[in-house]
Amino acid sequence: MRAHLVLKPITGLAKDPQALPTSENIQQFLAPPELVEAVARTATNLGFQVVYTTPFQITIEGERDSFEKAFGAKLLTPLRGKTVGGSREKRSARKSRSGHAKSLSWKSPPKIPPALTDTVQEVVLPQPLELHGSA
Repeated sequence: MRAHLVLKPITGLAKDPQALPTSENIQQFLAPPELVEAVARTATNLGFQVVYTTPFQITIEGERDSFEKAFGAKLLTPLRGKTVGGSREKRSARKSRSGHAKSLSWKSPPKIPPALTDTVQEVVLPQPLELHGSA
């Protein structure tokens, strides 16, 4: 499965917690390359594969149990309802091409591991787009 570690802005939020990036202040929100590298190393040490890095976030992949252990929260696989003859039948979420269930969510808020609390703002699970009600 995959998740995004959203990096804490170095100076942007320190000045104003409600500040949003603009073309004039974007530099305040970019993590320096050495910080990005340090977070990527820590994620690797926690057992994740680093897939992609930017000055805003790091994309990681790993097994479901690795995420649950590292972030101290259980993951939920949603059940999708299907109406059959007036009753609602439950079935597990459709699988993606990679074979992983779509739309995983946290049962409770994930806890950022101590080694990442100074640098990671949150961990975000990607959600698939649903266009025109299709899933």
